Amino acid sequence: RRVHGDTEYMKLGLRGVSVIYASGDSGAGCGSTCLILDPSYPAMSPYVTSVGATEFLSSNTGPEGAVTQFGSGGGFGGASADFPTAPPYSEPFYSAYLASGVELPSPKAYVATNRATPDVAALGAEYFQVVDNGKTVAVGGTSCSAPTFAAMITLLNDVQLSKGYDSLGFLNQLIYGPWAQADGVFWDVTVGDNICSGSSSAAPDASPQCGWKCTKSWDPVTGLGTLNFAKAVDNLPV
Repeated sequence: RRVHGDTEYMKLGLRGVSVIYASGDSGAGCGSTCLILDPSYPAMSPYVTSVGATEFLSSNTGPEGAVTQFGSGGGFGGASADFPTAPPYSEPFYSAYLASGVELPSPKAYVATNRATPDVAALGAEYFQVVDNGKTVAVGGTSCSAPTFAAMITLLNDVQLSKGYDSLGFLNQLIYGPWAQADGVFWDVTVGDNICSGSSSAAPDASPQCGWKCTKSWDPVTGLGTLNFAKAVDNLPV
């Protein structure tokens, strides 16, 4: 099923469609025992863009950290060959994180050569107002951050099309390539984690740290950070 899904997502990318998924609200995917960290699929597909969640560190503006109301989904594909390996354009970012000195889970709980998520992040805990059965309610989650990021991509596609260029299509090579290398396209998120609470001692062989911590550049909590729309416009492909 996973292979079939990846094939279909790849086809959409080739047709110029950007496929964007929420990274999930279950942190590092610890389960009940924390023996294996298992981030959610289809966000783990190498042919989609996975979006984690952030929140403002104070008030309703300014610097952001990883969301604290729930765990921003992310991590390396679980300890199984069933997961896709790291794409070559993102692998250097994964390797840099693992070598950064940040505290890591047990190496038995994940496969460092697998695809990792999220790729980027956006606000996801700021009480988005939606209408449910005729009533306005406040909600949050990566199911809010993902469409927020998707809306920005839609506006960027408008810019592209207005200039006679193609839509952006599959995003990850752009994200980890020109956008990651350009100055200021992403606001880096270095505060927070997606460690699963209450499960680190659920099994004798459980990982001592059931999740991941934010750090400089890419991390398995908020990806490369949140998109600076104005800078993204300045760094669109031609």
